[in-house]
Amino acid sequence: MTAQISDIIFYSNNQYSIVALEKELPFHPKNYGLEPQPVSTACYRGYYCEYSLIENQLVLSKLNIGLKEDKPAINGIQPQKGKHFETSGFWEYNDLNIPIDYSGGMVIGSQLILEFYIHMGFQRPHSFKEVFELIIDKGKLIECIDHSKRMEEIRDMIGKKRQSKDTSAISHDDVSRFVEDSFSLSYEKKWF
Repeated sequence: MTAQISDIIFYSNNQYSIVALEKELPFHPKNYGLEPQPVSTACYRGYYCEYSLIENQLVLSKLNIGLKEDKPAINGIQPQKGKHFETSGFWEYNDLNIPIDYSGGMVIGSQLILEFYIHMGFQRPHSFKEVFELIIDKGKLIECIDHSKRMEEIRDMIGKKRQSKDTSAISHDDVSRFVEDSFSLSYEKKWF
């Protein structure tokens, strides 16, 4: 299993990974006639997005997508060969600035802590030093809640459990659930 490339968001002049969503984001490449192809094990869904908050409005600023066939324009923007996965078929749609009509919570994180990195799926919120929850209504940022301190407390609890050398048996169901949760961005799976 491979760690997945997360969608990112630019907020307050910083770049963050999107690590949990209350609801699925409404953007999907199929809505624009694109068929994403999984051209890397680090991106099973075949695309990843860069979002921005411009004057508190959520927009899709860039789409990175695996394409094999047609490469139509989106809002007049033609795709360019991807810079990060040049040999794998990724294409980039830059400067899209498509408004995203999302309502719900979005947990974002920056400064990944390698001790908590898991090479599978999407990272969990406590794996980041800075963690914020953005509350968005119809694409507009309503509130930003800083959860960084709580994530520090969770990392401390995990560290204490590791030090106790708890050798409790882990069931097959526990492992299966952990793997499934790793590939989800749902609040139910990722948020405490």
